Amino acid sequence: MNIQQLASAIAKQEGHKSEAIIGDIREMLGILADMSYKSEEPLHLIKKLGVSRAKRKKKNAESTAP
Repeated sequence: MNIQQLASAIAKQEGHKSEAIIGDIREMLGILADMSYKSEEPLHLIKKLGVSRAKRKKKNAESTAP
């Protein structure tokens, strides 16, 4: 997967398909890459956020299940 594909996947996940939105996402990914090159802290924060979101989604799925 390359940056363009990752940006497109993120946009699709959020329901956006315009090239402008994909371009904005690519720019943010580039900035995040620059920050991560200097320090691994942003990557650790993203991982922590992913764990938190997964727990929340699992909890919501369990509460809405019949």
